[in-house]
Amino acid sequence: MKNEFELIQVFKQFISDSETGKRLKKDGSKIRKGTIDQYKVVLGETIRFQEKEGIRLRIFSLIRSNKRVLKSERLYWNRFYKNIQLIFILQVVLIIMSDFILKSLKLF
Repeated sequence: MKNEFELIQVFKQFISDSETGKRLKKDGSKIRKGTIDQYKVVLGETIRFQEKEGIRLRIFSLIRSNKRVLKSERLYWNRFYKNIQLIFILQVVLIIMSDFILKSLKLF
């Protein structure tokens, strides 16, 4: 049994299952188009993050795993969250700075 899966492929399958109705909400109704669109945006950002950082994100099955594997996976995803948060914070700062620069040029 293979324990490691590529995140992008699994997420694409998740979106596909949501679109076709294989995956439903708790009450049995289909997932809305707006939610699926949000999933697609997240997929695009994840692909862009992988290309920019030059890493391959993966999911590891934790069935029958020991404490060492659990700790290793926790560290892996904590590093990912910190890196992606830093990237988003830098993007927001750049947007604010560009807005400030444009306002300053407009006043000039």
